[in-house]
Amino acid sequence: MEIFIIIIFNFINGIFALSEIALVSVKKQRMVQLTEAGNLRARKVLQLLKKPEDFLSAVQIGITLIGIVSGVYGGATLTDNFRPVVEQVEVLRPYAGQIAYVLVVALITYLSIVIGELIPKTLAMKYSEPVALSIAGFILIFSKFARPFVWLLTTTTNLVFRILGIKPAEEEKVTEEELRYIIKTAGRQGLFEKEESEIHNNAISFADLRAKNLMTHRLEVDWVDVSDPPEKLSA
Repeated sequence: MEIFIIIIFNFINGIFALSEIALVSVKKQRMVQLTEAGNLRARKVLQLLKKPEDFLSAVQIGITLIGIVSGVYGGATLTDNFRPVVEQVEVLRPYAGQIAYVLVVALITYLSIVIGELIPKTLAMKYSEPVALSIAGFILIFSKFARPFVWLLTTTTNLVFRILGIKPAEEEKVTEEELRYIIKTAGRQGLFEKEESEIHNNAISFADLRAKNLMTHRLEVDWVDVSDPPEKLSA
């Protein structure tokens, strides 16, 4: 029974780990597109992505609390169950309590890594969009309950950054090279026709052009007087 409860704790921990990776990995532009199409769950994802530090702090609070509860519960209950097993070995009997405790810690750590971290994070990276859409509502509700603790963590973090002279992270802008790579990748995947890719690339390059690249300077233009006779024009 105790093992089953520990597994449940790690499963809950896995939900928090799953949501963290999914929300960080999900494509924001895709969520904007779904929101414009009327997807309410995508709108909730965007709400979370507006202030990622808030939901990340809330998730970290959840993971930490579950880890503490799981460790305390496991140490208090499973150690007593493991001790009689260790005491059956006469040589280990004097250290049965300590050995049982180490075994419990090893078991909880193993379950925490596999069930609470590796499996959910792998799934979140592979299926970031459906996971983010499914979990956003729960994380929004949990973030509201954890708001006082989130405020404390966020304030403390910003204070430390200020002391260290680190400016808060700004949203990264897409560079021209990244945009060209996206267009190239989309073309390879068949999302754009060859002509469409060329149009998009030319549109990006257009901003780098100057008037002299498109027009002839007035001093370099050959003028023709409309009143001149044809003989003069052909000369």
